[in-house]
Amino acid sequence: MSAIAYVVMVIVIVGMVEWLKADARKPPSITPAGVLELRHGNKYRALAVACLIVGPGMMIAALLIGSGWSRSDVTGFAILTVMFAIFGIWMVLDAFRTRVIVSPDGVRALTPFGGDRSIEWVEIERVGYNPFGPWLLLRGSGKAPVRVHRNLLGSQQFLRRLRSEVRAGAFRGPARLLASGPKDAA
Repeated sequence: MSAIAYVVMVIVIVGMVEWLKADARKPPSITPAGVLELRHGNKYRALAVACLIVGPGMMIAALLIGSGWSRSDVTGFAILTVMFAIFGIWMVLDAFRTRVIVSPDGVRALTPFGGDRSIEWVEIERVGYNPFGPWLLLRGSGKAPVRVHRNLLGSQQFLRRLRSEVRAGAFRGPARLLASGPKDAA
């Protein structure tokens, strides 16, 4: 691939990430009791459905359009098609089933593969951040970690709440950038 192709790929990826991050600034649904419910927005849901359709579809189209494929070529296409389909299904399940409930008591995350996990504010000992995920990881002793995706609708409100409920020393590694300041550093 040429250098221009790499530059275009970087621009597209950065643009996509910024497009998704815009949802984090949108308000979540809030109950009168002050409970926030964070979910993926329509942008992420559309991207998930597109990945489910386009990924396997491209592989099938390439196989049908091409000619002279050997048995190993067809096997490779089949394996890649299944991999794209699995990733697309995971992404669609995540997009439509993930939700995070932020209450005065703590955080509860319901995800398709992580299940139902919760942690009270006073139990949070460490807050980690994976900028490539991108998600926050809330840990307490003897508790399963709770992951909160950073592109959920209302994640900025969650971050403000997290800063006020958890001591600054609990923020570790890249999460230290999130521990202070009114602006979202991540």
